[in-house]
Amino acid sequence: MLDSEVLENLDIKIRIGTLLFDVFLDSSLVKTDKIIYAQKHNHSSYEIHFIVAGKGKLMIGNKEVDLFPNNVFIIGPEIYHSIWQDDQNPLLKYNIRFTYSTTRDSDSFFPENEVSWIKEALSDIRFVYLSDTQNIISLLQNILSELDNKEIGYYAKIQSLFIQILMNLLCATNNHKKIYIFPQKSRDDQRSVLIETFFDDYRNDLRIDQLADLLNLSSKQVNRIIKKLYNTTFKQKLIDMRMEVAKDLLRDNALTIESVAEEVGYASQNNFYVAFKQHTGLSPSEYREKVCDKRK
Repeated sequence: MLDSEVLENLDIKIRIGTLLFDVFLDSSLVKTDKIIYAQKHNHSSYEIHFIVAGKGKLMIGNKEVDLFPNNVFIIGPEIYHSIWQDDQNPLLKYNIRFTYSTTRDSDSFFPENEVSWIKEALSDIRFVYLSDTQNIISLLQNILSELDNKEIGYYAKIQSLFIQILMNLLCATNNHKKIYIFPQKSRDDQRSVLIETFFDDYRNDLRIDQLADLLNLSSKQVNRIIKKLYNTTFKQKLIDMRMEVAKDLLRDNALTIESVAEEVGYASQNNFYVAFKQHTGLSPSEYREKVCDKRK
């Protein structure tokens, strides 16, 4: 069971591009007590309130806002507000707070325009009240579940869930569609896909000059890229691919050794035998027998 003191001491930081978010959890996430009255106050942080049950009123500036279940509201920094309950149906709500700062650190692949849009959307927030049409409250409940279960990777999951909550809220408060260029794969990333697709054709007589033509590079450059990506050579990668497929095929006793050799691109059964023996330390027949023994 979560403890309120533990929650308040958790250091949850999330980076989105150059923006670093600091998230504050409090006892409202574990208390089951109904809210009676929250006197006028403000915070230096943004507040996100999730109305779970009951009814009440929010006093903010000269506004009086009715609060109902399955609604979410955001209050910007330094905005004074107070909350009153409905005596007949007291409020139950969760809330989290966050601040953000701009740093010099960033992931090179993250679009700068998205960072600008997030900052712009946050700067516009003084008070926003929304119906929870995107199941944002369920995302918060998932955060609580992760904190309670503490399974491997739960910090990363909590970061992801907070980002989803924030982005869903910002999109709901901003009706203007922002169009910007999505990050594109680097040339090396694109080449790795082409290389792997090329080697999928292992049944045929593949040559490095064919791959070089496909990538519009020299054979020497291709070998350098394969070494960088796979820590091997063109020739060895082709052999490795064929041998791994051959090991799977040899599990099927209905296939002859000759058929397996042909299936993985060897016109000569003898050449296949030599390559397989060098790769595994066993002949194709010995490997098949070994696999069959393990099945018994």
